[in-house]
Amino acid sequence: MSDEKTVIQMVKTDDGCLISDCDKLSGYNSDYHNNIISGWLFDGEKPDETFQKNWFYIGKYPEKIERKEPDTSKNGRYELSDKTMVSEQLPLVIKHESMGDADPRYNLYVYKTDKIIGKMVTADCEIKVIFECTGFVKEGKFSFKGTDKKYNSSEKLNITNADIDHQMFDKILYPSCLLHCMISSISSDDLYKIIRQYIIENIDNVQAKITCDYDFCFAVKKRIAHYAPKEFTYRDVFATTKRQRSKIHHGISRYDEHEVFQMTPNSQKYKGYTVLKGIEASTESELQQKIKELLESLIEKINRPMAPCKHCKGKGYIDETEIK
Repeated sequence: MSDEKTVIQMVKTDDGCLISDCDKLSGYNSDYHNNIISGWLFDGEKPDETFQKNWFYIGKYPEKIERKEPDTSKNGRYELSDKTMVSEQLPLVIKHESMGDADPRYNLYVYKTDKIIGKMVTADCEIKVIFECTGFVKEGKFSFKGTDKKYNSSEKLNITNADIDHQMFDKILYPSCLLHCMISSISSDDLYKIIRQYIIENIDNVQAKITCDYDFCFAVKKRIAHYAPKEFTYRDVFATTKRQRSKIHHGISRYDEHEVFQMTPNSQKYKGYTVLKGIEASTESELQQKIKELLESLIEKINRPMAPCKHCKGKGYIDETEIK
């Protein structure tokens, strides 16, 4: 254990304190910081993890901070592996200092010690309050599933607190552990991945179908039954012979398809598709709620049953949920 006093940075709020023993905001020393306070006791309780790297939460300003001393061992000895072999030449126990690697009996024994659990002692530390605020709300978990499709394979993503952006001014003024209480936003590209995956998982394929599914554009069409089946003719342009390609085939169409949703991410702006805008909210919690409401509203619209109007013989459509 180092004799150097541990400095704990603290943000005091009206609902507990945020603490960290890392004084670096970014870079190698922040990314690979090996914190020690996560195992300490603050008034008898371990600190809770937060979604901010290197930051922890405690319920109040601590009156007592303790750390555990390292475990030690004593009574090093060699014990005979097979106790049935005990004899004058092979005693059950041989003292550590009496057995060397070159001893011909070495491989017949197992080295053992008695473990002494380290005691809890007062931690040698200094608390440095770097910020005080009111109106604090504990950070919640922000997590949505997303997807990317590249080279004909799908990659599932988890979009979390780390993907949320904040205003540069707030990042300059406030510690990172408070940013979840500030204006928060999600980019068009990340929102695109979330919406895309949500629709893929929740679409009712009886009512609608995905007609375009790429990293640069996405579209969904409603499937609405015809008032009466419609016959149509077609030629199979991919047939192997000229005679087969010229042959007229007959089919029956039972559904109309109408585009109900389409989008393209801001980084792609694929021609003809609506550019999806990012979402901004006053806090990360509100941002999560906005995204959740958007997804639920969108899938309800996509999956809502529609039927041809009987009064105008299919020239219009009605919402079946309103009839019921």
